[in-house]
Amino acid sequence: ACQTDGSCSCDVGFSGSDCSQVSARPDTLIDDFNSSSLSKWLNMQGGYYTKTTGCSITASGQSGGRWHFSQTGRRQATTIDLDTRYASTVRFSLASGSGNCQTYRSYSDVFLVYSNNAGLTWNRLTSRSPSSSGMVTVSSLPSSARQASVRFRWWQPDHFYGSTVNYDGW
Repeated sequence: ACQTDGSCSCDVGFSGSDCSQVSARPDTLIDDFNSSSLSKWLNMQGGYYTKTTGCSITASGQSGGRWHFSQTGRRQATTIDLDTRYASTVRFSLASGSGNCQTYRSYSDVFLVYSNNAGLTWNRLTSRSPSSSGMVTVSSLPSSARQASVRFRWWQPDHFYGSTVNYDGW
C-alpha cells in the first residue's frame, strides 16, 4: 500500500515503489509445525508455539511442537500467497477440545477460507467441528481457489465470548 508521500509498504514477496513481485510464489506449503518459524505464514493471531500436548493445528502423525490457538481475541493462521493453479486439494489435520483445552462448544467451528485478492474478501472452503478433531481433512479446491495468487486462512470467528483464554482451543 502506497502512502500519499510516495512511500510504500509491500506484502512479503513484493518490493519497490510499485510493490512488484520479487520472485515466483511457492506452489506448495508443507509445515509440520515442529518449529516456531513463521516463514510460511503471513500472520498468526491468538496462538503460540508450544512443545506440550493438547489441542492445536498439527500435521498428520506429528510429534514435537505445535501451534496452539487458545488466546483471547482474534484466532487465525493465514498463509503466504501461493500459486495454486496446478493444485487440486488442501490437506490438514486440526485437533480441538482435548488435552489441556477446555470443552469445545458445538458452534465454535474453525473455518478454512481462501482469498484470491490479497485478503480483501474471503470464501469458505470447509470447516472443522469439534466432532472431527484429529481427523485429516482433504478439501477439493474450486476453480476460484486455483489461481496464481491465493492465500488460505484457518479462522475461528466464535469462541467463548472472545475474552477467555483456553476455551474452544485448537
